[in-house]
Amino acid sequence: MTTQLQLPYGPHWGTLASLDDVATVETDALLRLRVRVDEAIRRRTILVVTGRFGTGKSFGVARAVEERAPVHDVDVVWLEMQASTGQRDQWHELYYEIHGYYPAKSATIGDVIRMLKHDLAERPRVLVLDEAQEVHKQVSKQLRWLHEPKSSDFGLIFSGTPNLWHDLLPGAIRSRTGHHVKVKGLSDEDAVKLLPQFHPIFATADPDDLRRWNRTRARGSFRWWARILENAVDLLPHLDGKLTDRAMAVICADLPEGMS
Repeated sequence: MTTQLQLPYGPHWGTLASLDDVATVETDALLRLRVRVDEAIRRRTILVVTGRFGTGKSFGVARAVEERAPVHDVDVVWLEMQASTGQRDQWHELYYEIHGYYPAKSATIGDVIRMLKHDLAERPRVLVLDEAQEVHKQVSKQLRWLHEPKSSDFGLIFSGTPNLWHDLLPGAIRSRTGHHVKVKGLSDEDAVKLLPQFHPIFATADPDDLRRWNRTRARGSFRWWARILENAVDLLPHLDGKLTDRAMAVICADLPEGMS
């Protein structure tokens, strides 16, 4: 994944994006993700991406969509789902992401769905629902119905937590899904191989320390390592200049383990 690119939609890395020497690193799962996202865009299929919080799935999807959508001249509709919204609100938010304004307050769910049926057939699009574990089941079913006709012209990507696949997505969607990509956290060996490429600060650490910190503190979360990098850039010059156990004790202080 990259942290230097400023995505026009989807998640951002905040201050991490502006740090010097941050480089691109990609796990095997994210390489597969790029291929599957391209297929969903090109063939207008359904793709499901699942993984724990912090594994980089949302950023990986955003990066792949940003790369591949222009190649296929496809518009991107990115919607981060919210836990507190009802079915009507979710449809209105989707309408807003397409049009830039909300439908009339008097519009019913049926009204919005009928309007979106026309919208989603008028030109090629990819619809990305991030935090898709928050999508209401009835909304998912209706989206599948909108996707089904030959006149529809959009790829559909659900990205969410592991329980999305079996517990939350209706069988009608699972049976029509082209691929299900499971994004796992960094393995201990991934940490040793990829983190020094991510930023040279990690090259100052003993590989055995990286393995141990990944196993006991990060628990495979790339997001945790990204926060460690932000802290290390600020604090390491005031310590011994290397990621030793003593330095990590200061840098990691009060950070939740794994953030999963």
